[in-house]
Amino acid sequence: MKSRLLEALKIGSMTVKNGVFMAPMSLGYESPDGTVNETMQEYWLARARGGVGCIITDALSVDPDVPYLGNTLCFRNEESIASYRRFTDKIHECGARVIPQITHPGPESVSAFRGIPPMASSVYLNSMAQKTRAVTLEEIPGIIQKYAKGAYDAKRAGFDGIELHCAHAYMLLGSFLSPMRNKRTDRYGGSLDNRARLLCEVLDAIRESCGPDFPIILRMSGSERDEQGNTLEDMKYLVPILERHGVDAFEISGGTQYERCNKIIPCHGEVQGVNVPEAEALKQAAAVPVLVVGKIGEPRYAEYLVDSGKVDGVVLGRALIADPDFVKKMEAGDYDGIAPCAACAIGCVGEQTKRHPASCVINPAAGREKELELTKTERPERVVIVGGGIGGMACARACAVRGHKVVLLEREN
Repeated sequence: MKSRLLEALKIGSMTVKNGVFMAPMSLGYESPDGTVNETMQEYWLARARGGVGCIITDALSVDPDVPYLGNTLCFRNEESIASYRRFTDKIHECGARVIPQITHPGPESVSAFRGIPPMASSVYLNSMAQKTRAVTLEEIPGIIQKYAKGAYDAKRAGFDGIELHCAHAYMLLGSFLSPMRNKRTDRYGGSLDNRARLLCEVLDAIRESCGPDFPIILRMSGSERDEQGNTLEDMKYLVPILERHGVDAFEISGGTQYERCNKIIPCHGEVQGVNVPEAEALKQAAAVPVLVVGKIGEPRYAEYLVDSGKVDGVVLGRALIADPDFVKKMEAGDYDGIAPCAACAIGCVGEQTKRHPASCVINPAAGREKELELTKTERPERVVIVGGGIGGMACARACAVRGHKVVLLEREN
């Protein structure tokens, strides 16, 4: 029996062919000009061909002068919008939807390295130990309009909708929403309604600029998992309010970027589906679809989450780095053929801390899809490989995928 996860899912005016979304991940493939280069395009195209319903690109700054972690996606001019249109057309040809995660990096901007203090809800030290400055009331209308323009440019560039980031007490909207960061005493601080005011005003502006038929998915923390942060009850209170301001679906993450990062990128020691309890509870409060992200790498578990009614869709990140054909294999019932994510964060996260583009210990072709593409040979040969260690097995597999007849010899039994 076909899982509901593999059936079409409607989010606002957008119909996605299945409920599998690709998570936004900054992997260090970005271009200095903010457009999608060949490396990024081939990386995303491989996942689109692999059956993913909707790709959420990594963070796209609504202000080209405020970069996120260095090279950052953005819409700089008409030429860049045309470039993005060519990219979205290619994704659509593969049958997938594609939306950008638009955000104002705010406190997480690397602008301090250029002598410009990063802006935030309040004054505090960001994750790079740089002192932020509080946004003034006079600046807020301009920031809201940047969000509205960014969303409208995404629509012009052929994207199917947007994801708006307000999770993890992180970046500008997350900084305003979380009591861990927001220490303001004006109408944008204090109560939960006040802390959510900027988010609601941004949603209203996006709706005004893009119209009612341009889907908005909101990424939020179901709980910040800190006694000083937003709770699940806070989020249950906000969900109907945010729906009234135009949210078409929620993507539920969890934790905070500084204090509870292990809940955002759950590795060894964290349970699978770490954010599922919060997502299930918020689905009860929501009238729109609810998606969940966070260590969902086992295909049968992903199907169970939707078939049991806990959520409406799943958002896979590292699992799709490890195997771009995850969904295609799941549709074919080839569960054992899916290359499993090790949840190690060694290549996808660890390499970036060394200022290297991301890689994957399971999938050597990640970020090098064109370079390491395995095509069928026109002259099949009989190949003998001596030694069945990791290198030998990887070589045997590559030769077999290319169509050669492989004999693998190993000394051990």
